[in-house]
Parts: sequence; structure tokens; C-alpha cells
Amino acid sequence: MNPTTQRFHEVRAISIPNSMSPQRHIRQRKNTDKFQSPITEKRCRYCGRLLPVSCFYVKKDNADGYRYKCKQCRKAFVRQHYVVHREEILQKQRVFRAEHPKEYLESARQYRIEHHDKVREQTRKSVQKVRKAVLERITEAHAGFAMPLCAKCGFADTRALQIDHINGGGCKELRKMTNWTFYQYILHLPKEEVRDKYQVLCANCNVIKKEEKRENYLWKEVSA
Repeated sequence: MNPTTQRFHEVRAISIPNSMSPQRHIRQRKNTDKFQSPITEKRCRYCGRLLPVSCFYVKKDNADGYRYKCKQCRKAFVRQHYVVHREEILQKQRVFRAEHPKEYLESARQYRIEHHDKVREQTRKSVQKVRKAVLERITEAHAGFAMPLCAKCGFADTRALQIDHINGGGCKELRKMTNWTFYQYILHLPKEEVRDKYQVLCANCNVIKKEEKRENYLWKEVSA
């Protein structure tokens, strides 16, 4: 045994006991909640900035307990990696869901429980984004531009704009699907069909239209 090899085995014998494999050693360090890094600052290997350790994600496998990239660089790397390998990542997810449906559903359920507020906020933002896209599509089908406006009075605040069924029957249609499914349905309709069936009205104009055409009363009579 040459001196270099002998030195390697001496260091390995000191750092990892013979009764513990490297994998088991790593798992034990991951499960050590009392691990405290001795440093307060760290230099990012990507951007080269010297930052507080709070700007780095924890990784207890590393000697100092933090990742080599700062949070900002890590997020940029993950985004770029997803853009380059998007199809490959989505295919792996589809295969996993198909082969392990119960594990996937349980993992999703557990994530929603542990991150309830985060999931709720993400869902709210997603619905608002799709709703705005639907309003823009309907307005564009009628007026030729994508800025949502009330078709009657020109009111433009999207918080008070609503999707109106031109020929009535909105309550009946919405009973068959969720809001999200309804939005996706409109986004995939041909422009001519969107123009014939839907329009954007503000809350006031929508209520006035329903009263003038007695849509609420007709719906109650049909339901009864």
C-alpha cells in the first residue's frame, strides 16, 4: 500500500466507523436536527458574492451544512433546468403517476395538508390568471382587442366584470361544471362560438339584463 492510499484509509477510518456504511453515515447526518453550521457567511460559487448563510438552502451533507449556490442562483438554475428538460421531466411525472397512482395521490394529499396556505394562495392566483384570460378572449371576440371591458357601459375593472350568457341558461350550464372547467371550456372554443354565446358585462349591467329579460324567473320556473 502506497503512502497516499494508506493516508486515505486512515482518514476514512476516522471519519466513518467501520460498522457504518457511507450511505448510513449520510442518512444519520440528514436526520440530525441539532446540526449547527460554524459559519455565518458563505461565498456563492456561481455569482461569487459573499452572503449570509440565510441566503443559502440547508444541505447537511456538505461540510458547512449549506448548498454551494445561493438561493437566487439555485432558483435560476432550477428554472433553466426545467426549460431545457421540460418534456423529459413531464414524461417522468406521467410515468410515475401511471405506475404509482396511490402513492402519487397520497403524496399530493400530504403536501396540501402540510402547505395548506401556500396551495390555497397558488390556486387563487391560478384561477385569477385564467379568469382574466377568459375575459380577454371574450372581449377580443367581440371588440377585436384583448382589454376586458363591459360590453354595455365600458367599465374596465376586472374585479367587477362577469361572464354573461347572451341567450341565458348560465346557471344551468354552470351546474354541470366547476369554474375552472368552465374557463378551460371557453378558452378552447372557436372565436365565432365564443362571440355568439358569451359577452363580458359588469355586475350592474349583468343584473339589469337579467331583470329586463326575466332570466332569473325563467330559470326558477324551469328548475321547478
